[in-house]
Amino acid sequence: MTVSTSYEVAPENVAFDQGRISRGNIWGVTFDYQAILKSGQRLTLVTHWFVTPIPGWETTDSFGITIDGEPSITLRFAFEDKFASSYDPFHRAAAAMAINMIPVVCAAAPGILRHRPPTTRGPLLAALEQVRS
Repeated sequence: MTVSTSYEVAPENVAFDQGRISRGNIWGVTFDYQAILKSGQRLTLVTHWFVTPIPGWETTDSFGITIDGEPSITLRFAFEDKFASSYDPFHRAAAAMAINMIPVVCAAAPGILRHRPPTTRGPLLAALEQVRS
């Protein structure tokens, strides 16, 4: 598996409710994961992380999946604000991941921890086990 990272640098100071990104600092990050499964299928995951909208970047609160094949399929999962004006699905998703990591952190030995893949077997882990070494 290969992972590449690219950065978008703020061309000018960018102000937002929680603070500011100074000109020349990182404004957004793109992670591009590429893998070839043992079956020969290719798996690509691209994520964009940003604080404020960046011109030319997808900025909707959604995830998209494109499957190139026969048939080809494109799916988009959108987060919608239907119940309260302060609802932020991404913050809730991030909080859920943090809460789920509490037992792992509590069980860990003292010291600095580094990110590790989940220890429970889920669909993503099962797919990654099929990556050619």
